[in-house]
Amino acid sequence: MSSNSIYMLYYAENETKYANLEFWAIEFLKLKIRFYILVRDEKLYEKIRTSLTDCVIYAKSTSDVESSIANISNLEAIFYISNHPKNIHSLALNNYKHILLYTNNAISKVFRVYDELWAPSQFHLDNIAKSIPNITDMKTIIIGAIQAQDIISLEHKSILYVISNLNDFLQNQFIQEGVKYAKQHSCAMQFAIRDNNKTNNIFIKNYQKQLKEYCDSQDIDCKIFNKISDAVIADSTCIVCDIDSYKDKFLINNIPIYVYKPLNKYIDEDNVAMLKSLYVFSTKNEFKEIVSKGDFKALEREKLAEYRLGKSFIMDKTFQKQFLQ
Repeated sequence: MSSNSIYMLYYAENETKYANLEFWAIEFLKLKIRFYILVRDEKLYEKIRTSLTDCVIYAKSTSDVESSIANISNLEAIFYISNHPKNIHSLALNNYKHILLYTNNAISKVFRVYDELWAPSQFHLDNIAKSIPNITDMKTIIIGAIQAQDIISLEHKSILYVISNLNDFLQNQFIQEGVKYAKQHSCAMQFAIRDNNKTNNIFIKNYQKQLKEYCDSQDIDCKIFNKISDAVIADSTCIVCDIDSYKDKFLINNIPIYVYKPLNKYIDEDNVAMLKSLYVFSTKNEFKEIVSKGDFKALEREKLAEYRLGKSFIMDKTFQKQFLQ
C-alpha cells in the first residue's frame, strides 16, 4: 500500500457496538496513516466525532455514502469491521479495495463479495471454510488476534481465578487449593468473579469481603474484580477458570491454564480437541494431582496459541506491516 494512500473504516452498526469501532480506530491511529471513519448511525457519529478522530463522516443514505467516498482523494481501501447489510452501499463501488477485518462475526457467504479477508488465525479460517467452501480462493491474510497483543508480558506475579460459577468452586474447595499453592510459591492471587445473586449461599452473598479476609488470614495478597481485564491476565503466572469463563487470549503468554469441567457437562468436538492442550479437572483431587505434576504441556499450549490466536503473526506485527508494503 502506498505511503500517500488514504484508508477508510466503514461501520454500519449502531452506538451499542461502539467498543468494536473504538478498538480498530485506535489501532489505525497507532499506524500513523491517513484514514477516515464512516458511520451509518447518527448517535454513534455524535459519540465518536470528537472522542476518536476529527475525520469522521456520517452517511445516512446510499447517496451520502457514494458522495462522501467520491470526495476523498487517494482513497485506496475500505476496511469493514462487521459484515452488516448496509455494507453493500459501498461494496458496489468497484474502484476501491474492500477488506473485511474478521473477528468473531457470524459467518456468511457474503464474505465472498470482499476483495480480501483478514482473519486472526488459522482456526478462524478453518471455521469459515466449514460454511463457505473454497473460501481460500479469495485473498486471505492471517494477521493474528491483535486484541491479545496488549496482554503479552514477561512479568507474571499472580495466580488468576476466572470464575463464572462461584458456588462450584466453593463446594469443591478449588479456591482453598489455589491459596495453598500461592502460599507455597509466594504468589499473590487475583479473582475475576461474575456476580451471581441467584443463590442462597450466604458466603457468595458476601463473597468479596470473606474471600479477602480468608486470603489475608493466609498472608496472601488478594485482589477481586467483577470482570477480567487485559492487565490482570498479563500479570498472571497461571490461570484457573471454569469451562464457561475460558478465553483463547489466556494462551498468549504460554502460562499453565487449569480448566474446571463439571463431570456431566457436554463439550462439543472442537472444544474437546482444544482442552487436550490444557489441564482439565472435575474434582478437588484431580486438581491437586495435576498441579503437583508441574507444567508438562507448554509445547502443546504454544501450538494451540498459534492455531487459535495466530501468535507468531501478532509477534511479527503482520497487521502493521500490511500498510508498509
